[in-house]
Amino acid sequence: MDFLRLAIEELLANRTPSLRVAVDRFVRLVRTHQRDAEAIAMLQPRIDVGSRWALAALLENTSEPEAADALYARVVDAEGREIPDVLLRRARLCAQGGEEVRAVRFLRLALQEATDYSFFIRAEALVQRCKPQFPIRRQCRIALLGSSTTSFLKSILEMQLLRDGVAAKFY
Repeated sequence: MDFLRLAIEELLANRTPSLRVAVDRFVRLVRTHQRDAEAIAMLQPRIDVGSRWALAALLENTSEPEAADALYARVVDAEGREIPDVLLRRARLCAQGGEEVRAVRFLRLALQEATDYSFFIRAEALVQRCKPQFPIRRQCRIALLGSSTTSFLKSILEMQLLRDGVAAKFY
């Protein structure tokens, strides 16, 4: 069996704890072997979440970022909800294309649904880059008392507050 078909079957089996990890591994494998065009052709007729996500990720770095965005829009979970990691990818695409206001809309949606600590780590740099574009309705001051163990707490709080339109100054 061709390794690409086998890789697609492994992606669909998703034996990892995260579909994001499975898609990232698949895309890395395809790019390492320079089989992007072949993988795209094999994934296009498929309609499952993993295939759509992988296809969008492969198209993301080609000359078709709009096609990738359209595919990402169709990647939803079993309940029809958008997946925070997919929203983060769409936000990155928008920011790369200079559409930071649109990127902020995707970031706000992603931050609303995200519960995974590692998601916040992945989102932090983009949130900081787009920070001036977040709509701010209130300002507040927050004092954090603690040691280095609270250093990332500040970042998570700031992202959640920005999502809700609050600019915080931390002490």
